[in-house]
Amino acid sequence: MKQLKALIVLLLVVLLVGCNQSFNWQETEDSLNFNEEYEALNGEKNANGNEYVTVEIPSTNPFKYLTTEETVKFLEEGTGVIYFGMPTCPYCRSTLETLLEFAKKNKIETIYYFNPQKIREENTPEYQRMVEILEYFLPTDKVTQKEDDPDFNPNKKRLLVPDVYFVNKGEVISHYSAVEYKTKLTEEQLKSEIKKYESAYEDFIGAQSTCDEDC
Repeated sequence: MKQLKALIVLLLVVLLVGCNQSFNWQETEDSLNFNEEYEALNGEKNANGNEYVTVEIPSTNPFKYLTTEETVKFLEEGTGVIYFGMPTCPYCRSTLETLLEFAKKNKIETIYYFNPQKIREENTPEYQRMVEILEYFLPTDKVTQKEDDPDFNPNKKRLLVPDVYFVNKGEVISHYSAVEYKTKLTEEQLKSEIKKYESAYEDFIGAQSTCDEDC
């Protein structure tokens, strides 16, 4: 009987330890590349002489790089979270701590990552396809055109960064574009921004739990 009780106690301890284990990401080639890509600019200045926001990216993080073609395919038929960003973007650097905290809190294993800078500058067919898919969520392009231009087109959209999209089976459910801050966030700002990511994430989770023709 004593042995049985001891065994039960041991099993309970194992279960409790397992339940309380912290969520951890794995170190991968992509996670290391993401760390290097963003931390490389710490202490550096941009062309205007402004110092880049210092970021600390753990070598174990959820980011997985996608190619241009993979990004289009993901938006057309994938499921998950995708982050559009650039290491030189101050808003991107400012929101990364928030995004990582949000992802860890909600145990998100993978955040797909794509830097659209090159294809946006070249206005490639792949970029145009991304804009077409995300059109509903995108602002009017006021960078390559001005409102007082004779041929100004209010329907022309532009993919801005940072932007995080939550996609379910090729349907964009929600997104959050953190363009309010471009400096290191205070604790209160961090908490507020996490809530905004979580609000978009709740819609994504709700969409996944909705029955469709495959049920």
